[in-house]
Amino acid sequence: VRDAYALRVVVGPALYDDGRLVYETPMLQRLVGEPELRVHPSDLARIGVDSGGQVKVTSTRGSQVVAVRSDAGVPAGIACMDFSADALGAALLVDASQPVVDLRVESLR
Repeated sequence: VRDAYALRVVVGPALYDDGRLVYETPMLQRLVGEPELRVHPSDLARIGVDSGGQVKVTSTRGSQVVAVRSDAGVPAGIACMDFSADALGAALLVDASQPVVDLRVESLR
């Protein structure tokens, strides 16, 4: 059961991550982005941070500070994050042995 602060995380692949192919291709290296959490605008308002701000995300596996961005294409109650080969972002939070992963998302203010 999720608490009032939790968002269910949905993970997808990053198009450009710091994997071997991108790492060894200088033209692609500049396309690698930092880990980012995308949430519905209503969830962003509830968290109390502006789009582009920093939040602390915590799961049963770990926690980290990431940028958060408003995305109306993400359903309310869901947080989207890219999985990348560099083991940052979602890789630090997702426990592959669990069927679902919930994140506690907190403003840094």
